[in-house]
Amino acid sequence: MYIHHAGRLPEIQVPTLVTGGRHDEARPAHLAVLAEGIRGAELVIFENSSHMAFIEERGPYIQAVSDFLTRAEAGPPPG
Repeated sequence: MYIHHAGRLPEIQVPTLVTGGRHDEARPAHLAVLAEGIRGAELVIFENSSHMAFIEERGPYIQAVSDFLTRAEAGPPPG
């Protein structure tokens, strides 16, 4: 998979959640490239969704985003 600005992904210095559906054209492997390119990014794949997990799996999607925001607001773990 080719990501036009993949070399710039490490410039992203904020908590990042990458989400996608198992059956989307943006395959989980493609999303993994994004998540791996962003330091500390989290990847969540919704198993029963295509492109609109926020509709197709509304409850799990909202929970994933809520959990991510809770972790992001807490800041990095001590150490």
